[in-house]
Amino acid sequence: MRIHRSLVLLTMLFSVPMCAQEGRSARGIIAVHTAAPLGTLSTDVGGKLGFGFSVGIQQPLASRLAVRGSFAWTGYRVNDRNLWERAFASMFDLGYSEDQMVLRSYTLGADLIVYTEDSGYGAYFLGGGGIQRARLYLEHRNVDSQNHESTQNIATWPAADTPYVSLGLGYQGRSHVFIEGKVQQWRYNGVDGVRLLDSPLNGKPTQRDATNLTLSVGVRF
Repeated sequence: MRIHRSLVLLTMLFSVPMCAQEGRSARGIIAVHTAAPLGTLSTDVGGKLGFGFSVGIQQPLASRLAVRGSFAWTGYRVNDRNLWERAFASMFDLGYSEDQMVLRSYTLGADLIVYTEDSGYGAYFLGGGGIQRARLYLEHRNVDSQNHESTQNIATWPAADTPYVSLGLGYQGRSHVFIEGKVQQWRYNGVDGVRLLDSPLNGKPTQRDATNLTLSVGVRF
């Protein structure tokens, strides 16, 4: 699937219901999330949780039906953090530096949401998909004694641009806050027979299947 074609299709998907439902107003969405890696992805990132955020627009289609278009960013730390060095530097007001390897994913997609109550409140089910870019980065991070932080990119591996699919459930409260959990399947690049942490820059990238369980907390406004 080519990215530019996917963007056209997604744009059409978002615009059609918005034009057709002029009497129903769209609502903005903003959320933060944590993502638990499963299977091969969990092995590659050492079981570390990913963290990120999402923004989007939700358009009602009926009293219990809505479509939501969104952009999401998630980062997974691949190498271990040097917690002792951080603690020592913080205790004595010293600076510290570290190299960090991060797998980042960027998604653009749409979810179909089905509520169990009228007017878009209460428990709901969702299913969706879209396009996702996943890429591995190696960066040098420096924090000085004044807690000023700077990050320099050292290396970037080839990106994997693939479709993704997701399925989940959530609860939309009348206070505008919602919670949501979903399972997402996608792909990222690795090198055959090599851990993600040891990926050579000149290695031939091959796609690996990824699955994660994401828990989000957000606001619909």
